[in-house]
Amino acid sequence: MTASDRAENDSFGSAVAISGDTVVIGAFFDDTPRGESSGSAYIFTRNGTLWSEQQKLIASDGGPIDDFGYSATISGDTIVVGSTGADTPSGTNTGSAYVYTRAGNLWTEQQKLAAADGADTDFFGSSVAFNGNTVFVGAFFDDLAVGDNAGSAYVFAEPGVSVGGRVSTPSGLALRNAVVVMTDSQNVRRTATTSSFGLYSFDNIRIGETYTIGIQSKRFRFSPRILQFAASVNNLDFTGFE
Repeated sequence: MTASDRAENDSFGSAVAISGDTVVIGAFFDDTPRGESSGSAYIFTRNGTLWSEQQKLIASDGGPIDDFGYSATISGDTIVVGSTGADTPSGTNTGSAYVYTRAGNLWTEQQKLAAADGADTDFFGSSVAFNGNTVFVGAFFDDLAVGDNAGSAYVFAEPGVSVGGRVSTPSGLALRNAVVVMTDSQNVRRTATTSSFGLYSFDNIRIGETYTIGIQSKRFRFSPRILQFAASVNNLDFTGFE
């Protein structure tokens, strides 16, 4: 793989991460409209055996020598990209990390992460990883009580949202003991059984993740839905058919 707009000294390949049929590749010395060596990250998707460039990411507030793309990670519909040279209100080269989510084929910047106690040349964003609703960001030159450049890692937790609703028969009666199955883009399944009132609920649902929701019932059939959530939902109802 190579970048469609590749150029000398871009350092394409500085970071590589894959999730399913999507790859994110950093190019932290890439010159962009944000400035020289502001950096970028490229997204490629696979169709069969062919990989194609889908989108190029740059920081919305990037600047020269920000090194955006020094690190990157992806899981499902979420990407985190480190920008070790970014200047913040805390100082020069303190670093930052950016969170992107996908809707359809479009990736959009959702949030910028920075250390609450950041300082000059911490290089926050030197490594990034996340699991579930939690993002981990390394700052390998952070000064600590034990000495200069001792390094640290920061944890950011997203609370997630709740999703629930009612499952009913074709005549509108509550359907108890139906199994509601919620599957994310990594094929991780969660299940909930409806109450005597036909109600179900899930907690800690990731914002921006794509979920397939289906109902398992011995008597009735239900049409599955593919959805993303930006806030809690308590009226995601399903009505069965014969």
